Amino acid sequence: MKKKLLVFVSFIVFLSFLKNGITATAAQFDEEYFKFIMEMQKDAVYANDILMSSFDRNEETLIYPGDFGGDYIDEDFKLHILVTEAEAVKKYSDILEKYSDTIRFDVVDYSFNELMLFAEEIASELPNEACVKCGVDVKHNVAEVGIYDIYKNYMIEKYSLEICDKTGKYVYDDRLVFNMNYSVAAEESSYLAGSPITITTDGTFVVSYY
Repeated sequence: MKKKLLVFVSFIVFLSFLKNGITATAAQFDEEYFKFIMEMQKDAVYANDILMSSFDRNEETLIYPGDFGGDYIDEDFKLHILVTEAEAVKKYSDILEKYSDTIRFDVVDYSFNELMLFAEEIASELPNEACVKCGVDVKHNVAEVGIYDIYKNYMIEKYSLEICDKTGKYVYDDRLVFNMNYSVAAEESSYLAGSPITITTDGTFVVSYY
C-alpha cells in the first residue's frame, strides 16, 4: 500500500508539471514532491509542536514525561503518540483536542526515557571506538545502538546475537537492537565537501515519510 501511494503521489506531481507545460528536472520534481509531503503532514507537524511545547524544559533540553514513548508520522500523515499507560491518552488528547482527527495513540511497553537510558547503558559497556550512536527507534519502541560493521563478529560473540531478517538488525532483547550497518569509510567520507548534511534534534519527532 505504501509503495502504491508513493507511486501515485509521484505521478500526480509529474502530471502537474505536464499540465503547466514545464519540463521537469530531477531537482524540480524533488522540490515539488517535498512541498506536497510537507503540505499533507502539516497538521501532524503542528500537533507535534504543540505536544512538545507542553513538556517541561531544562534550559534547551526537553524533559519527556515518564508515560511518553515518542511520536512519529505514519504513511497516512497521522501523528502517532506512544504512551505507556492507557490513562495518558486522555491527558494528551486534551492538549491536542484541536487535532483529534490527526492523532493516533499506541500503548507500548517502554517510555522514551527508559529506552534511551538503556541504550546508553549498553553502549557504555562497549569500546568507545565501536559505537556510532545511541538512540530510540520510536516506531518500533526499541532502543538502538549503532555499531561499526568491523565490530560485528565481536558483538555477535559477546552477546550471542541473532539477526532479524525483517530489519537486518541484531536483537539484544525486546528492548534493544544493534544496527551494525555503519562503515568506517562511509562515516569518514561524510565530512567531504558536497556531502549531505544531517540534522538531529532534541525531540523524537521525524518529519518524514514512513
